Amino acid sequence: MNRGLTQAQLAELAGLTRYKIIAVEKGTLSVGMIAYARMLAALDCELAVIPAAMPTLEELGGLFE
Repeated sequence: MNRGLTQAQLAELAGLTRYKIIAVEKGTLSVGMIAYARMLAALDCELAVIPAAMPTLEELGGLFE
């Protein structure tokens, strides 16, 4: 996605530091969900978590044994 923003501009819009934006771009594991949420809000985007496959009834039943 290219919105034409610099890292500094996105950081200001999201209320984050430029270093946090760089960490998100690099995929650094220590970045918390709050940083992602702020970036997504600044970009007017949303995050959807979709399971790769729905569990079967047998798999779900095994959770309660």
